[in-house]
Amino acid sequence: MTPLPPARNTVFVESGTVAEAAASQTNDSGAAQSQNRTTAEQYAAKGNKALQARRYVEAADAYRAAAKADPGWYQAQFNYAAAAIEAGRTTEAISACEKALALKLESAEARYNYALALKQAGRSADAAAQLEQVVDANPDNARAHLTLGNLYADQLRQPDKARLHYLKVLEINPGHPQAGAIHFWLTANPER
Repeated sequence: MTPLPPARNTVFVESGTVAEAAASQTNDSGAAQSQNRTTAEQYAAKGNKALQARRYVEAADAYRAAAKADPGWYQAQFNYAAAAIEAGRTTEAISACEKALALKLESAEARYNYALALKQAGRSADAAAQLEQVVDANPDNARAHLTLGNLYADQLRQPDKARLHYLKVLEINPGHPQAGAIHFWLTANPER
């Protein structure tokens, strides 16, 4: 029951750029808040450069500084969590994911990253519970279904649940890059 190889999983910027996300925030109040955001944006810009160069430890450090400068800035918390996952800083990633979700509870991307951090921490059942919330809210999220299928196939040893999620990936996107591997897994693990 080998799980399928994941595609690049971690989500960094939900939509647009970090600067656009900063401009869209409405929780700014006063000069101190504005100064905090300006400082945070400077750190986030450093994080973006490090991220583009795939220097995840450096990116995590920069995004952590951005999140510390402006703890209420969702995008800084979100990117800090994602970079921490990539850097293998699981405890930091979990904490940053929780802060991002506290700021934007409905974010499927933050919940998805939270699941990845939990999985990285060896908390597979908790990760699956988070991913189930993602697919409940967004039933056509093929990436979440694939990750859930992988969790159920490997760590949680629940091939029937894995099958449901793998089939959903094929239903959503028959030409998915992992379609061949999914078909192979389904054939190798027939329904009981």
